[in-house]
Amino acid sequence: MHRTYLAAAIVCALLSALCFVGFKATPATLDANGVLHEPFGLIPLGYLCTLLAVVSFGLAWLRRK
Repeated sequence: MHRTYLAAAIVCALLSALCFVGFKATPATLDANGVLHEPFGLIPLGYLCTLLAVVSFGLAWLRRK
């Protein structure tokens, strides 16, 4: 059962890294009206995935035998 938690933790950690790298890689643009367009949704999604990875690693560590 702990391998499931470990696999989920690794997937969440990779998704978190992808979110932060994707935010940095996407350029900010201004439209004709002066509105800034950036992918701000990737920041909280990256933090959520980081939290899930930490919790999953913790559960995997607690359930090891």
